[in-house]
Amino acid sequence: MAKRRGGGGEVVLLIIAAIVAAIAFAGPFVIAGWAIFTELRARRYRSATRARDVLEAAELSQFEHCETQLRTLEAEAARLDAQGIGMGLIHRADGGFDERNVKARGLNARLAEVQRRYMDARVEHDAVQQRLESKMSRWLRARSSVVGARAGLITFVIVFALAALNRSPGANTDGAFLGMDPGARLMVSLLATAAAGVAIWIGSSTARGSLAA
Repeated sequence: MAKRRGGGGEVVLLIIAAIVAAIAFAGPFVIAGWAIFTELRARRYRSATRARDVLEAAELSQFEHCETQLRTLEAEAARLDAQGIGMGLIHRADGGFDERNVKARGLNARLAEVQRRYMDARVEHDAVQQRLESKMSRWLRARSSVVGARAGLITFVIVFALAALNRSPGANTDGAFLGMDPGARLMVSLLATAAAGVAIWIGSSTARGSLAA
């Protein structure tokens, strides 16, 4: 039983070692590929310096129309309510007027019509707003990803060079790296990849916060 447990532990260690080696080997290529992808994705937004710049004039006009429509209907409902109060009508629990007074019936019908139109306008407004926010969010994601990817590339190069030179003082970066044994090369690559990953995350998060402000 002890041998089986020991054998199982060795398998786990081998799997972990294989994963670490794969990250160390593929990490630089993944970081470079991510940087290229983010740069290409951001090209469509190269003329936009803020999120609002990606919206077209027709889209902004439509959104402003929806907001104006909502304000107009809210004002109409408030006017009808004030009219009923001015006539001495009493509110019911649901907000309408007590229809024991004949005058309340006409006002309630008009208020119901305004409420129906308001709900339709609200649905349209929310749909337009969601579409515009989604479009601006894509710009924000693209721009912040570029900042993070650039930070990751710079960090990878710096950490890689420093780690390689630290292991072989006096040699240039290429010579120091090539002079290492395979295990040391993987460790240097793994360290630089991990540092680059942290830099990508911090750079993207920081850029997203500043661009969204």
